[in-house]
Amino acid sequence: MKDILLTTLRDAKTPIELFRKSADQLASALAVESGQFFTKIKKPVQTPMGETSGIYAQEKPYLAPILRSGLALLSSFLRSYPEAPVGHIGIRRDEKTALPCPYYSHLPSIASNHLIFLLEPMIATGQTACAAVDILQRAGAQLSQIVLISLL
Repeated sequence: MKDILLTTLRDAKTPIELFRKSADQLASALAVESGQFFTKIKKPVQTPMGETSGIYAQEKPYLAPILRSGLALLSSFLRSYPEAPVGHIGIRRDEKTALPCPYYSHLPSIASNHLIFLLEPMIATGQTACAAVDILQRAGAQLSQIVLISLL
């Protein structure tokens, strides 16, 4: 199904309503699959039938969309991680040099147990994503905490 959704996004003839729906469906699939990046730990859990062993994530999610395109992924990730802090990173491309120009950063405190999902739907040269990683690192993130999430 993901390949069909991706083709729908790439097709220049796709109407805007279908584009938005397909982007949301694909983002939801990415949000669910992002769970693979968490370190899983076993802990006891009390169920109505008694105690058993459960699986928990060792890290806590942290969402960082790159404005504005990353906002297309944010709602799907918030459905999967409603408790996650959300930071915003604004980066535009300089018209003359094509280099990324950061213009805004609002990042809640980054803890050592955060797994940071950097949300950037489209990657061309990767320079914007690299600039965002630099901003996250200057805010206290370790490179090992950052996972880049992209559609294309």
